[in-house]
Amino acid sequence: MKTIGVIPKPTKKRLMQLLTLLESYKETKITSLKIQSLTGWKDSLIRHDLWLIGFNNGVSNGYFVSDLIEKISDVYVRVYIVP
Repeated sequence: MKTIGVIPKPTKKRLMQLLTLLESYKETKITSLKIQSLTGWKDSLIRHDLWLIGFNNGVSNGYFVSDLIEKISDVYVRVYIVP
């Protein structure tokens, strides 16, 4: 999956915060509503941020945490380490 163009700075910031949250999350799946309850971000904004990085693997019962960590980490490397 590829990113959808340029990732806005606010999205990058949220994704890095989400990555930190996910790395300490104990469950195997997480929903956008759960992320909303933990962060205060709107669930639609979370889904949009994930869409921007090409992550469309969510189902009605949530995202696999390991898949999210892998995708966000990949984007982090491409955006911050390998310009």
